[in-house]
Amino acid sequence: MSMKYLSEQFDIHSGGSDIIFHHENEIAQSAGVTGKIPAKYWMHVDMLQLVGEKMSKSLGNIIKIRDTLQKYSLEVVKFYVLNTYYRKPIEYSLEALEDSKKALEIIEKLTITEESIGKELKKRVEICRGFRPLK
Repeated sequence: MSMKYLSEQFDIHSGGSDIIFHHENEIAQSAGVTGKIPAKYWMHVDMLQLVGEKMSKSLGNIIKIRDTLQKYSLEVVKFYVLNTYYRKPIEYSLEALEDSKKALEIIEKLTITEESIGKELKKRVEICRGFRPLK
């Protein structure tokens, strides 16, 4: 299924810590078909929670990733997940996603500022190189 929707290889494959054996089978099957390991990183995380309860179909408390991606970019969702400790339950919250979005915006602004400063400094260095010392 992952090859159908994501391609033969993709960045991150994650799942609950209770299905590690399933992922070992998935690696063996994919490698047997394509000769490639399907994901660069395998993250076996603890359970995703919603208001302190494990998120699951059987409990009827699921939020689909496609719904989250309508409001937040994939980068924001990845940043949110990767900034939690993967062996502890992750509490799904809009507040945490908003915090991740703001943090990424700050990082982007800092990156742009650094690039701008770098360009300005380079320009000034070039101007200074044009000056010759007085004799």
